[in-house]
Amino acid sequence: MKHLTLKDIIFIMLIALIFGALFVGTDVIYAPLYLVIGPFANEVLFGFWIMAGPLAIAILRLPGTAVIGEVLAAVAGSELGFLTLHYKNWGWPALISSAFWVTVVSFAYEIFKQGYIHLALPMILALFCTRLVSDLLFGAVLVHYVVRLLVRAHAIQPA
Repeated sequence: MKHLTLKDIIFIMLIALIFGALFVGTDVIYAPLYLVIGPFANEVLFGFWIMAGPLAIAILRLPGTAVIGEVLAAVAGSELGFLTLHYKNWGWPALISSAFWVTVVSFAYEIFKQGYIHLALPMILALFCTRLVSDLLFGAVLVHYVVRLLVRAHAIQPA
């Protein structure tokens, strides 16, 4: 198995810096969205907030890079998707698994932090499903197409 090189670490840092800046910028979207759809605003945007981890591991294809790339912001959920497939698949199955696990891990934490535990079960399920769709769109679909573009640009090798 390949080990992280200085180039890999710098690349992960670039991903983290770019997404860190983008995350800060989402406040401009989050506040008005929250006024319109309430707690669903968090769930709609959540997939975007976990995108750095799956992108880092899908590009570098090294165990641990999702955790490093996300700097534990995804509570290691992104990494679990790739781990469950034994780091042998870097395509759709792993990205979908990653999106699923980051949804489960993060929602399990936030059900208490956000107070969702006090909501009616249908509302909790609606929030969970909204987060899952967001995570699938940003953490699987968008990451897949970014990786494809990088392969086509010869910036990375195909899996």
